[in-house]
Amino acid sequence: MPAIDSSSLSKYVNKEINHELVGRELASEPCVSLELAISEVGNSIWKRVLRKEITKDKASIVFQEFARAIITDGLISLIQIDERLSNAAFKVALEEKITVYDGLFIELGHGNDRGLITSDEKQSEIFKKLYPKLNCLLIE
Repeated sequence: MPAIDSSSLSKYVNKEINHELVGRELASEPCVSLELAISEVGNSIWKRVLRKEITKDKASIVFQEFARAIITDGLISLIQIDERLSNAAFKVALEEKITVYDGLFIELGHGNDRGLITSDEKQSEIFKKLYPKLNCLLIE
């Protein structure tokens, strides 16, 4: 069960370029993500309102549909951040000079040899460097 990060979920929800590739991955096998992905995807929708790409009403609908698909329909399994994950993520963030958020997704993908689906090129590079035997799918 691969881990999927917020960048790919945001790409999917906001129908960005190659969003259908993310959709294909979500449909092909169950994925896991962190609970914080809900907030991060929500922020990506909010930014679209600020850039006047969509209305507040449309943004509310998009977010509600996403939250329902994740929380109610179980499109992906959500994982809470625990002490082991947070400590490992912080260590990666310090060593690789990335955000703790990115470190969390890298370590989630490492846990149980899940692998990672991401749309973040730097995150993908670091994951492949740290865990070369695990699958990392970069959807740009």
